[in-house]
Amino acid sequence: MPAHRVHHVVLALTIIVPLVFTVSSTAFGEGDKDQQLNRADELLEQCELVLSANRSQDDLVSALQCASYIHGFRDASDEESLRGHLSTHFCIPASTNNAQLVRVFVTFAQAHPEVLGKTQATVLGWSLHDAFPCSKAK
Repeated sequence: MPAHRVHHVVLALTIIVPLVFTVSSTAFGEGDKDQQLNRADELLEQCELVLSANRSQDDLVSALQCASYIHGFRDASDEESLRGHLSTHFCIPASTNNAQLVRVFVTFAQAHPEVLGKTQATVLGWSLHDAFPCSKAK
């Protein structure tokens, strides 16, 4: 398969897979809020696979879910900040790549197991605020 087709397949998976899991777990109201797939402990498991050197082919989908979620979170946060709809709680330097953001989340989540029952967005936001606080002077 040509490299450009592989890139398109990976890109499609990074968009479709998280969407399918989000829709199936939240739109249909399966279980109570604590049982849904949007808990930080689920994201931590997926993100640990991103950082693992020993992941299997089966782990690839989970690793892609983490990478996609964090990439989408960053994009959405940047867009909402630009539009003025979101107060800035973290300021990620432009030079920071998504792999670094995965490490930030994993490090924070492992250091704070008491927050793993919270939503993915909440804990990811806390981890980014902890690692990339905005300066008060602007």
